[in-house]
Amino acid sequence: MPNPEIGTPGVTHFIALALVLTLLIQSIAAWVEVLRARIQGRAWLDWSDEPRAKWTSFAEITVLILVFLMLFQMLGQHLADFLDPPTDPPEPFSVSHLGAYLITSIGLAAILPAILVSSGRPMSEFGIRLRQIQNQLRDGGKGFLLAVAPTALITVITAPLRTRENQNSLLILLSETTSPMTIVMISVAAVIIAPLYEEMMFRVVLQGWLSSRLPAQSAVVITAVAFAAIHGLVDGIALLPLALVLGGVFHDRHSYLSVLVIHGLFNATMLTLSFLIRA
Repeated sequence: MPNPEIGTPGVTHFIALALVLTLLIQSIAAWVEVLRARIQGRAWLDWSDEPRAKWTSFAEITVLILVFLMLFQMLGQHLADFLDPPTDPPEPFSVSHLGAYLITSIGLAAILPAILVSSGRPMSEFGIRLRQIQNQLRDGGKGFLLAVAPTALITVITAPLRTRENQNSLLILLSETTSPMTIVMISVAAVIIAPLYEEMMFRVVLQGWLSSRLPAQSAVVITAVAFAAIHGLVDGIALLPLALVLGGVFHDRHSYLSVLVIHGLFNATMLTLSFLIRA
């Protein structure tokens, strides 16, 4: 959640402010509804009684190994940079890097579910289902609104810690490019591709496996911390509320589509605000 450099306020800045205020009001209203439900003894989301995978087959274990290898690689790089910060400025994130990112991410988003299909289990056991699409979309929209207010609050609190070096690479590239094609590629990467593979990796696989062996709250928190950690220290702190909402929605609704909607809407909002503020 970078802080783009803001110049003289203009029409686009007021549009960005209006969007932020509208989302914050809707987010607060969503939290009021959740609190009202809790006071009345109702669940904030209806529980999905879909059968859930046990993560014992060869295909499931293979996917787990792949996810852990990717996770350790991501966390290892962040830990190395934290313990021994590089002295030279990082290499600028370029269009060629963006293309490589898209190819890699699309591959991961396709390979993991393809291996799970070979397990012979119904994909609904992993939260991937084509029934009740409208309900899954609705749950995703509700989860997105719940994530807005706490994430915005922590983003404001951590704003003094933000530098260009720890800003999101895609948003840095967005602030520097004028190419329509590059803007489209950034949008596809942030709004579609990143949610596809990150939610498959963290919610479907990691949280799905942890939930089969640990209490639900522990599985949600561990997955949320891991998700936040791969985004770096500063962004990770701000993204923790989003990660907890994603985990809570996936646990209750067991819907890959719902968490995709939450993640995609969140990234689309950040992208839109960054684009408006830079104008």
